[in-house]
Amino acid sequence: MASTDAVIFTVNGRTHVVTNPSPWLTVNDWLRDQPGLKGTKRMCGEGGCGACVVMVTETKGEALEHRAVNSCLYPVCGLHGAAVTTIEGLGGSNLGKLHPIQERMVQHNASQCGFCTPGMVMNMYSLLESTGNKVSAAEVEHSFDGNICRCTGYRPILDAMKSLSKEEEPVDIEDLKPTGCKGNCPGCPRVAKESSLHLVSFPDGDDGPSVQWYRPTTEKELVSIMAESTRVSVRFVAGDTAKGVYKNLPPASVYIDVTKVAGMSDINLASSGELTIGACVTLSVLIQFLGKNMSSVSYFGELLSLLKHIANTPVRNSATWAGNFMMARRYYFVSDALTAFAALAPTLRILRADGTEASISIEDFLVLNVANVVIQSMTIPAPALNSVYAVHKVMKRHENCHAYANASFHAVVNPDTGVVTEQPRIYYGGVQRTLYRAADVETYLVGKSVLDNSVLAGAANTLLAGLPQTPMATSGSVAYRSHLAENLLYKFFIQAAGKHASPRNISALSPIRTGTSSGTQSFDSVPADYPMTESVQKLEIRAQATGEAVYISDLPILPGQLYGKFVLATEAPAKLDSIDSSVAESMPGVVRFISAEAIPGRNSFTRANEEVFVDSEVQYVGQAIGMVIADSEYNAERAARAVVGKYTSTGKSITSMKDAIAAGSFHTGAPSALVVGNADAAMAASKRRIEGQVSCGSQYHFHMETQSALCVPLEDGMDVFSSTQNIASVQRAVAQSLGIHAGSVNVTVKRLGGGFGGKISRASQIAAATALAAKACNRPVQVHMDIDSNLLMVGKRYPWMMDYEVGFDDDGLIKAVKGTVFADAGYDGSDDTMDGALLWLDNTYNIAAWNVTPKKVKTNTASNTYCRAPGSIPAMFFMESMVEHVAKTLNMSPDLVRTRNFYKKGEKDIAGQPLTYWNVDTLWEELSQSAEVASRQQAIEVFNKENRWKKRAMSRVPTKFGLDYFGAPFSAHVAVYGPDGTVAISHAGIEMGQGINTKAAQVAAATLGIPVSMIHIKAATALNAANTAETGGSISSELVSKATLVACTGLKERIDTSTAHMPSTATWLERVRFCSGSGIDLSNRGWYQGTHTNSNPFAYNCYGVMCTEVELDILTGETNVVRADLLYDCGRSVNPEIDVGQVEGAVVMGLGYWLSEEILYEEQTGSNLTHNTWEYKPPMALDIPQDMRVALLKDSPNPLFALKSKAVGEPPQVMTCSALFAAKHCIEAALEEFHPGGSPYFGLDGPATPDILQVICQPSIQSLTV
Repeated sequence: MASTDAVIFTVNGRTHVVTNPSPWLTVNDWLRDQPGLKGTKRMCGEGGCGACVVMVTETKGEALEHRAVNSCLYPVCGLHGAAVTTIEGLGGSNLGKLHPIQERMVQHNASQCGFCTPGMVMNMYSLLESTGNKVSAAEVEHSFDGNICRCTGYRPILDAMKSLSKEEEPVDIEDLKPTGCKGNCPGCPRVAKESSLHLVSFPDGDDGPSVQWYRPTTEKELVSIMAESTRVSVRFVAGDTAKGVYKNLPPASVYIDVTKVAGMSDINLASSGELTIGACVTLSVLIQFLGKNMSSVSYFGELLSLLKHIANTPVRNSATWAGNFMMARRYYFVSDALTAFAALAPTLRILRADGTEASISIEDFLVLNVANVVIQSMTIPAPALNSVYAVHKVMKRHENCHAYANASFHAVVNPDTGVVTEQPRIYYGGVQRTLYRAADVETYLVGKSVLDNSVLAGAANTLLAGLPQTPMATSGSVAYRSHLAENLLYKFFIQAAGKHASPRNISALSPIRTGTSSGTQSFDSVPADYPMTESVQKLEIRAQATGEAVYISDLPILPGQLYGKFVLATEAPAKLDSIDSSVAESMPGVVRFISAEAIPGRNSFTRANEEVFVDSEVQYVGQAIGMVIADSEYNAERAARAVVGKYTSTGKSITSMKDAIAAGSFHTGAPSALVVGNADAAMAASKRRIEGQVSCGSQYHFHMETQSALCVPLEDGMDVFSSTQNIASVQRAVAQSLGIHAGSVNVTVKRLGGGFGGKISRASQIAAATALAAKACNRPVQVHMDIDSNLLMVGKRYPWMMDYEVGFDDDGLIKAVKGTVFADAGYDGSDDTMDGALLWLDNTYNIAAWNVTPKKVKTNTASNTYCRAPGSIPAMFFMESMVEHVAKTLNMSPDLVRTRNFYKKGEKDIAGQPLTYWNVDTLWEELSQSAEVASRQQAIEVFNKENRWKKRAMSRVPTKFGLDYFGAPFSAHVAVYGPDGTVAISHAGIEMGQGINTKAAQVAAATLGIPVSMIHIKAATALNAANTAETGGSISSELVSKATLVACTGLKERIDTSTAHMPSTATWLERVRFCSGSGIDLSNRGWYQGTHTNSNPFAYNCYGVMCTEVELDILTGETNVVRADLLYDCGRSVNPEIDVGQVEGAVVMGLGYWLSEEILYEEQTGSNLTHNTWEYKPPMALDIPQDMRVALLKDSPNPLFALKSKAVGEPPQVMTCSALFAAKHCIEAALEEFHPGGSPYFGLDGPATPDILQVICQPSIQSLTV
C-alpha cells in the first residue's frame, strides 16, 4: 500500500509538514503551540462552545468543500491534504486591515469580553465560503448553534452577521477571501492529491507502545488493515467528535480514518425513492442533500428538521450518521439519528475484518459485537403510498442539546378513514439506555383508525404498560419521560389524522419557535457633552475581532514553562488518608506532583481557612487535593487522572438545601433578622394569610475563559498573571501560601474572558496553586482549567429558598411578611451574600411589617460565591412570588397587586432610605404603552382559545435595586507623554467585557479635552492598584471613572497652571511638550473611595420594569420567549451602546438562570453531574427573546453621582424572573382549560426547565383527543 508518514496541510496559505503526529494531537493544541496562532481559543474541549472554530477546506470531487470545525476535536492526523484558515488569516494588524466580517463585528459593537469573538467570526466566514456568500438571515441565525457567548446576549452578534445575509448588505465574494490568501498556495487543496496515510507515533515516549493511524483510500486497503489489527484495540474514525462527549475513553492502538475510502461518502437516491447513504456522509452533507431533494421523498422534510437539531453546526460538519449509530451501540448514547432512521426500516451494510459483508437490521445492529466491524452504508426503502413519518426531539434549550427523549413513527394510514393498514414502526430514545421499540403499540394499531379517540387512549395505555421506567439523572424524572412518550405518540396521531384533526389540536405540531430574532435599542445622548454620553466603540473591540486580544493562556510560552492540572477528590465527606502519585509521576513529561505538604506558608487562599489543597478533611467531591505539573497541558491532564487518593468516609454527602436543613447543617455567622414594625401584630390583624415556600437554584458563571493563571518565579518573589477580578485577593493568597511578603508578589491583569463574580475570590485559589507549583519547580507554570475541573472544583451562585407567611387584605394590600430565608453557602461560606439580600426583599413594595430570619446552610459542595446580582435576584424573586400568591388567592391580576403596593415618592423603604427620586410608577406606565401590554394581552387570550396545546402569557416585574458602594476604593494612574501628547492610564478596575476601559478613556478625554483615540489603557497591576477593591457589584465602572476624573482634573490643573503664559491658541501637544521640557510631572494618581454622603445603606436606587411574553408547549414543557421589553433608568449613560449591551447580556443570562441552567448532583456520591457543556446548558442564540426591545430612560441624569450615570451590570437581571412567571401563567391557562373553575395555587421554583413545567400540567389521557 503506497502511503505517506507525514501529514501535509496548509494554515493560512503556509504549508506545514507534520511527521507521525499522535492521534491524540488536536488541531487546536497544534495551532496554539507550533505556529503560535492563539487567536483560536480553547475553552470546553468538547465541541460545545465554539471558541475554537476554524475553517477546514478539502476537495469534494472537482470542487472545494469549506466547513467550520471544532479545532479542539479535530485531529491533526485528519488534516492531510486540507487547508486550515484561522482568525489570523482573515485580517488584523499584521495584515494591515480587517476582514469585512470583523468590520461588521466592530460596527455593531458585537463583543464584550471577546473570548468567543474569533470563533464567531470564523463560523460566519466558513458559512459564507461554503454557500458562495448566498445565505439567508435565518440560515445565519441557525448556524450559530455551536457558539456560546455569555456576555452580549447574542443580539449584536446576530445583527452583525445577519447584515451580511442576502436580505441585507452582502459584500462581494472576492472581498470575503482571507486578506492573506494569494490563491496559489503550494499546499492548496485544489491541487492536493488524496493519498493513503500510515502514521506511527509513540505518545508515551520512544520506549512506550506505538500508536498507528491509517487512512486507506480503498475497501481493499481497509480490509487489509482490519485483518492485521484483530489482536489490538481498533477505533474507526470519521469525524472523531465522540471524544467531545466521552473525553476519557481509553486510547486505542490502531486508528483507522475511513473518510477517504471510495464509496463511503456517497449518497444515492434511486428513481424509486430508495436512498443509500455512505457511512462517512456527515450530518451536514446529509442535511444539504435532503434540503435539495425535499420534494422527492415524503419523509425528507421531517427527517431534515430532526437532523438540524443534532449537536451543532461545526460538529455536524465533521460527525457522521454512522458514528452516531456506533456511539449508541458502544456507549449507550441516546442517538437522535438512530431513533430517527429506525422507523424508516433501514438496512445497514457492514464490513468485517475477514472481508465479509453483511446486511443487517437496526435490531440486529443493537446486539452486534462491533469490535473490528465498520459500517459501510445504510439503505432506506422507498416509502409506501400514504405513509406518515414523524420524528420528535425534546430538549432543555432550542439547540445544541441532547434529548430528554426522542421518538420516531412510521405508518401507512388511509387518508380518508385514518386506518393503519400495516404494522407501523415506533421507536423511543431516552426512555432507557438503549433504543426502545414499542412493539405492543405497533401491533395494537394495525387495522385501527387514528381518528378514533378510544384507539388513541388504548394505544397510550398500551405504551405506558410496557414502557421502561429507567432513572436517568440528567434527563428529567421517569414520570416526565413517560409523559413525553405518551404525548409524542399523541403528536403522531394528530399528524396522521391530517385534515381530520381538530384545528385547536393542530397546535400540538406547531414548532415552538419559528422565524428569526430581532431587537431594538432606544437611548439618548448629549452631543454637547461628547465624548461623554457618546456611543464610543470599545477600545478593545478591534483586537477582539481579529483574535489579537491576549488572555492568560495566550501569553507567549516562556523558556522552561510547565503546565499544571488539579487533581480532584472523588469521595466526600471523607478523611484523606493518602495520595498515590507514583504512576502519574512516571508518565511522559511529568515533572512532579504537589499537595498540601508542599505549601511553605499557610494553606489558605482566603482570609478565612479555605484550603488551596486538602490537608486532611475532604469536604466535597471535586475539592483540590493536589496538582500535577508537566511539560504540556495534555501530559498534565493525563497524569492527573492517574493520581489516586485513598479515603475514609466520614458520613453521607449532603448536596441539597432541604437535606441540609433536615440534618441541621448550618454555618454560623448569618446576619441578623430583618425586623421592621410588628409583623406578628400586623399578621394577626390581616384579613387574609397565606403560607408558602419557593426556591431558586445555583448557576455556573460560564465565563468563556476558565480560571487561569501564569506564575513566574523571580529572585525576589513571583510574577503572577491571573484571570482575576480582585488583584488584592490574589496578591494576598499567593503571599500567604508561599510565606513571603505581599510586596514581592507582582500581579498583572490585562483583561478577563468574562467574570460575572466567579473570579472575585475563587481565582485566588488557582493563582496560589499555580504559584506553589512554580516555586516547587523553580520554573514558570501556567494553569488553564478545563471546564470539567472548573465546574467540579469552583463554587457558583448560592441556591436560595424561602418559607414565607404573608398577611394582606381583600384589596391586595400586603400588610406583613414573616419567614425564613435559606442560602446554601456550600462547605465554607466566606463569600457571604445574605446581608444585601434582606434589604432587597421589599423590591418596589411598601409593606409596613417584616420579620425574616436568614440562615446560611452548609452542604458538601464547593464554597458558593458571588454571581451577577448575587443577593438581589433571589430576594426580588421571593417578593414577586409572594405577590403572585396573593393575586392567585384573590383571583386578581398580579399587576394590580403590584401597582397597589408600589412605594410612593418620598416614602422610606425597609432599609430606612427615603425614595426621593422614585419613578417606578412612571416607568411602569411608560412600558405599558411602549410594550403594547393591553393589546397584546387580548391577542394572548385569542391565541390561547385557538390553541389547545400551546399557551402564551405575559408577566411584568419592576425593580428597585439599591446600589451599595461598600466603601470600595479605586485608583487611576494617568500619564501624558511628551513626544506626542498621548495618554496612558492604569486603573484598578478589571476589564472583563463591561467597557470599564472605554468609559475611563471617555472621562479622561472629556476632562483633558483630547480625542479618545489618544488614550491608551494599560494592564492593572498590584503596584498601581495597591489596596483597592475587587471589580464587581456593578460599581467599578463608576468608581474607576471617578478616580480617573480625579487624576485627570489634577493633571489638567497642573498643565493649565504651568502653561498659563502661553497663548490661548496653544495646542494640547504644544502645552504638553512645554511641560515635559520644563521637567513638570505629567503623571497623576487619582483615588476615589465609594462612600455615601449620608447614612443611607445605598448610594442610590436603580429602577426598571421588564415585560416578558412566553409560549409553552403543554405536551413537552418546552418554552420560547416570544418578546421581552425592558425599560431601565440608567441615569445619563457615559456610553449608551455599551450599557445597552450590558442590559441585553444580563437579560439573557437571567433567562438561562430561570429556564435552562441547573446544577444536579449524584445522590449517593455527591458528585456534580452537570460539569460540562454536554449537561450544563446556558442560553444559545435561539434561546434569546425573538423580539427584544431595550430602552434606557431618556433625560434622566442621576443627581446622586458626579457623572450623572447609574450602574447597569446587575439590575436588569433581577427582572428576568418575569420569564418564569410568564411560563407559570401559561401553565395556569392550561390548567384552567383542563380543570374549569380554577386550579389551586402552586409555587414555581427556578430553574423552570421543561421537565418541571410539563409535569405540572400533564393532561389526562382522556384530554388527548384527535
